[in-house]
Amino acid sequence: MERRRQVEGTAGALVIFGVLIFCGALAAYAAVADYAQARASRDWPTVEGTILTSDSGVRYAWYADGRPRTGTRVRYWTSAFNPSGVAYVPGETVRVFVSPDNGAVGVLEPGGSPILFALVLGFGGFLVFIGLAGVIRLAMKLDGLTPSRRRRASDYAPAE
Repeated sequence: MERRRQVEGTAGALVIFGVLIFCGALAAYAAVADYAQARASRDWPTVEGTILTSDSGVRYAWYADGRPRTGTRVRYWTSAFNPSGVAYVPGETVRVFVSPDNGAVGVLEPGGSPILFALVLGFGGFLVFIGLAGVIRLAMKLDGLTPSRRRRASDYAPAE
């Protein structure tokens, strides 16, 4: 019975540490992907667009590659600390930054914040570190190993 509880506890801890590793890796990936796209958007060509709605989120339209397109992205989330404060009004003409690789991808406020990117990336790395440290500690426990004990200066004193 005791062994079963120990195995269940270990399995539960492994799941928790695995979730931490997964969430950390996901946060880091999302930060890198968003910031790369945000930085690239500063150099994208612009086209004229029109605001369609702005009541429950901004929706706008533009033409790219000879086709009508619509979008909802005002800014990338890594630039969330730097909103422009622009109030978008339906019918207003705006500049849409359009990806040269995919005309269906547009944004109204290009760029991203390196500070927010670094914070999210660091947080993701921290979660991965904690998760891996937990997994390693559990593996040591299962193998019957213990962390080395720190020695104090008194441990090195000559015996009298």
